[in-house]
Amino acid sequence: TDRNPRMPAPLAVNGRVFSQGLLRMIAQDAYNGAILWSLETPDFQRVNMPRDAGNWCADEDYIYAAVLDRCWKIEASTGRLVAAFDVADEQREHDYEWGYLARAEGLLYGSAVRAGSQYTNIFGGANEAWADAKAGPITYKVCSDYLFAADPVTGKRLWQRDKGVILNASITIGDGRVYCAENRHKTIQGVKERQLGSPELWQELYLVALDAKTGALLWEQPLDDIAPGTVVFYLQHTGNRVVILSSHQSYNLYAFDARDGEPAWRAEHPWPSDHHGGHMQHPAIVAGMVYARPVGYDLETGKPILDKVPLGGCGVFSAAAGALIFRDSNINMWDVVTQRKTDWPRLRPGCWLSTVAADGMVLSPEGGGGCSCAGWFETSLGFIAREQ
Repeated sequence: TDRNPRMPAPLAVNGRVFSQGLLRMIAQDAYNGAILWSLETPDFQRVNMPRDAGNWCADEDYIYAAVLDRCWKIEASTGRLVAAFDVADEQREHDYEWGYLARAEGLLYGSAVRAGSQYTNIFGGANEAWADAKAGPITYKVCSDYLFAADPVTGKRLWQRDKGVILNASITIGDGRVYCAENRHKTIQGVKERQLGSPELWQELYLVALDAKTGALLWEQPLDDIAPGTVVFYLQHTGNRVVILSSHQSYNLYAFDARDGEPAWRAEHPWPSDHHGGHMQHPAIVAGMVYARPVGYDLETGKPILDKVPLGGCGVFSAAAGALIFRDSNINMWDVVTQRKTDWPRLRPGCWLSTVAADGMVLSPEGGGGCSCAGWFETSLGFIAREQ
């Protein structure tokens, strides 16, 4: 798939790296690049990740892939399909497809979106192909009717929540909790579509925390005083903080106490640009700092510490314990302590997230094919620390 539509990130776990081609997934040995297997996967395509959730995840032994109304469970070592779990466990009013997908807290998590809600078009016009607009249909958020947890072995449904319309890009799991932004506006619940961009999406919106094992509501916080996420709306969790970034004419950040949902701090800064991804960056949280180009904030207090975080290009940060990895004119690594940037010339990642840090390596499956910026080695690479 070409680099422009901002497709799902590669996965890497247990010495294997997985990447998506055009209606195909590919598995490679993370340490020598050998292709282990490939699998043709018709209907397995999703783009415009800034407005949706990824369509696959992995654990030590399996890949889980959202294909229409099912989650395929694929053996990571062989590519063999071992199971397929339905998104709906009972007859429902609408046809549903599998939306959000994650393997965490010992369970398999998913959400149900109405059929046809996901972005799949990679051959659209300028705004559609780039997914780079500041307004209009390509910025509409993919939303789910309900969120659930299932047994990853049997697929048995363990709990389900359907109290409002859930923004897929907001679903976050950590420390025994599931967090999400949930809309309860009657107008939003009443429309048929689940690519949503109307003003009501930002009204009667709640930040919700659920028990990851049972789905029980732990707390909720009304989001009455936040800027609408016209361009993008993200949610992240780490430690004692839940962080929202809402992009509308500028970047607006809001932090909440993860234990009870009480507001902790808020901040705002201008976009570094209003094109080529400058207005839709996803923050990275590393070593007690929240990095949202071009500013770095203290996670606990919201105090701006840095104002010259590298801008990069169309892509987004991939974070390691002490570094940010991103696309500038090349693949770049920025040390968060020394603030020194190094790069690998003529290596071009994709326009969203095609380079990841995992298995002690920096892994960059080819993601820049089709780029007209000239002169790139269109190949997959893996880097390992010199001392290893």
